[in-house]
Amino acid sequence: MPQSEPSALLGFGDFIINRRERSLHKHGIRLKLHGQPFEILLLLLEHPGEVVTREELQAKLWHGDTFVDFENGLNAAVKKLRQTLGDSAESPRYVETMPRVGYRFLAPLMSVQYAEVVTPVPEELKSSPAELPTLVETRAGHRRWILLAAAALLLVSFAAVWFRKTHAAPPLKENDLVLVSDFVNTTGDPVFDDTLKRALTVKLSESPHFNILNEYNLRETLRLMERLPTEKLVPPADREVCQRAGAKVAIGGSIIALGAQYVITVDAKNCMTGGIVAHQEGRSADRERVLSTLGDLIPPLRRKLGESLGAIEKFNTPILEATTPSLSALKAYTQGDRMRFQGSEAESVPYYLMAVELDPNFAIAYARLGALYRNLSQLDLSRLYMRKAFDLRQHASEKEKFYIAAHYYSDFTQEVDKSVQTYELWTQTYPRDWIPYNNLADVASRSGLIDKAIPAAQKALQLNPNSWFTYGALSNSYLKGSRFAEAKAICDRAAAENHVGATISNTVLRIAYIEGDQATVDRVLATAEGKGNESLLLALAATAASGLGKIHAAHAFAQRSEHVAIQRGLHVEASNTAYDESLFEAELGYAPEARASVERAVRWNSDPASLGYAALTYARLGDANRAEDLVKAADISPLDTLHNIIVLATARAAIELDRKNPNQAIEELKAALPYDLCELSSGATFYIRGLAYLDAGFPKDAELQFQELADNHGSAVTVYWLLAHLGLARAFAAGGETEKAVEAYHNLFGIWKDADPGLPVLRQARAEYRRLDTMH
Repeated sequence: MPQSEPSALLGFGDFIINRRERSLHKHGIRLKLHGQPFEILLLLLEHPGEVVTREELQAKLWHGDTFVDFENGLNAAVKKLRQTLGDSAESPRYVETMPRVGYRFLAPLMSVQYAEVVTPVPEELKSSPAELPTLVETRAGHRRWILLAAAALLLVSFAAVWFRKTHAAPPLKENDLVLVSDFVNTTGDPVFDDTLKRALTVKLSESPHFNILNEYNLRETLRLMERLPTEKLVPPADREVCQRAGAKVAIGGSIIALGAQYVITVDAKNCMTGGIVAHQEGRSADRERVLSTLGDLIPPLRRKLGESLGAIEKFNTPILEATTPSLSALKAYTQGDRMRFQGSEAESVPYYLMAVELDPNFAIAYARLGALYRNLSQLDLSRLYMRKAFDLRQHASEKEKFYIAAHYYSDFTQEVDKSVQTYELWTQTYPRDWIPYNNLADVASRSGLIDKAIPAAQKALQLNPNSWFTYGALSNSYLKGSRFAEAKAICDRAAAENHVGATISNTVLRIAYIEGDQATVDRVLATAEGKGNESLLLALAATAASGLGKIHAAHAFAQRSEHVAIQRGLHVEASNTAYDESLFEAELGYAPEARASVERAVRWNSDPASLGYAALTYARLGDANRAEDLVKAADISPLDTLHNIIVLATARAAIELDRKNPNQAIEELKAALPYDLCELSSGATFYIRGLAYLDAGFPKDAELQFQELADNHGSAVTVYWLLAHLGLARAFAAGGETEKAVEAYHNLFGIWKDADPGLPVLRQARAEYRRLDTMH
């Protein structure tokens, strides 16, 4: 007989259906399945994993029948279909009843080659294999070949079944990408929109076994498919997106209201074939218990997908603790996350606030608020919410506990070592999660640990190339490592991919100042006008301009920054600018202006974390007593690594310098050595230590400090980088290396070629050069 087209054949379990010949085979034997039962099976196979409603079945298979005839006929046909398949309504393997809705086909489907199906056997041979010899022996001798044919048939069929079973797709591997799709919500209750997907995502993400497609990569996939980022991923769209993203399995579900009860299903669907590879279903007695019912379905689903029992037991925080018992709180939190993923950090805050108001024990929502308020320079609120999150961290999944602890150590107690260790442990436990790598890069670059920051940021971008966070972290890490070509390349790529966030703009602006690219400076500042990061970029411009000796331009930028911040109620941000302004004014010789700036800063913000900067300014102005009082007032955070060994230590060292105790100044700064490149230093530790070595009579040691500062312009786009070159010239002169000193002064004057002509420190440098040149 002619071969059927391969596309006409489908396999499931031990069965093969020939759609062209309209026949069903098991172990190579053609089964008796005709009429409506066969047509139902065929219709279900055309929509694997999807619900075929009773209305669709009636319209396609029971034309013109009355409702009663249809109901009786449908029930009888489904019963016959189940009997043929050896299936049951109570524990379905193939045909699942969706009460009052319809039916769904559960088993995975396989394309089958024609060789796996044999010629139909005569009706008298359609008995059990054990009866075949008896039947054949009753025939005349000329038909003995049938026995051999039947035996061969069985061997081929059993071989085909054995091959399919032994070559079946293995359970989901840890590297296999998983798409979590949206739940089909037929209840009419919008509280279930997004919330069930969020809860499922949290629980699956808690397990290291699941490599979940993150939000950023999902959005990029939708963009490439010319779909809206807000599109609901329900069948069949979820399968299309799953295939485009390169995922292996899509996991989603449905919720149906049946009176006061709710039926919740969760399915894992093979993205290539569309077949269901794992299914769980449960009923919730009421709306309030829907989340807990969903939580009960997830562990057995994980087991079916290949996760070990040990891993399930280890990473299985109860769902109401891993998320929240409140559906409304979870919905608000989910909306906050959506805004945050879009880069609207300030706009996401009200949603998180609503979430913690609805559920005061919602730990991860407090943590989100703590992180956001830090980014928005509202440090008091950041610390308040991070402490709350840490105290409630048992109400979180295992992964979220890492998030909370790491942020608590970095943003609340500010223990750098503990923060870095927590992020590193997080990356080891969840090696495919981009967030700990990205946050490790952020903490390490802020702390001056560049050797840790760059590899972590590279890994984060590799895992998530569709987020401005990862581009920002890597560009900033390269900047802090003074690897400007790499930093610019990442910024350019971020712009090309439309992933430009606040960090990218900051990096672009600083590099433009470093390279003297005034056109880019003007462009970045013009683009920021009226935007949320305007005051911060203006403050960066003020600091960078001071690093070129342009004190009048720096002062103008600082005033604009403070004005914008105050208008927006950001007094802490305004005070930070004023503190920075006072310091560069003091270092460049503008004492009255420096006093006015530091007093303004203290008036706006007298937080102990900031008073240390005021102490440094007063010490550099020669007011050691006032500086000492401020250090005492600021010395209240014993665990804060950088505040104590950078900010306060630098202020103490400057006080000792003013009191002519350079050796004590050197001692004060010993603990700062591993963190000299941190943001809170911005070159101050190098510079003050260099001055102390000069005053102590160790010009070679001073030279090393100033040279290290000069070589790390990316970590010190400040007045201290400029003063490092003056320090080098003085160190060479003090060490009797006159020619090197002359060359260093020439280099300094080249850097200062566009500096304000009346700059006091520049006049002093020129006088020193003239004396040296006369001696030379």
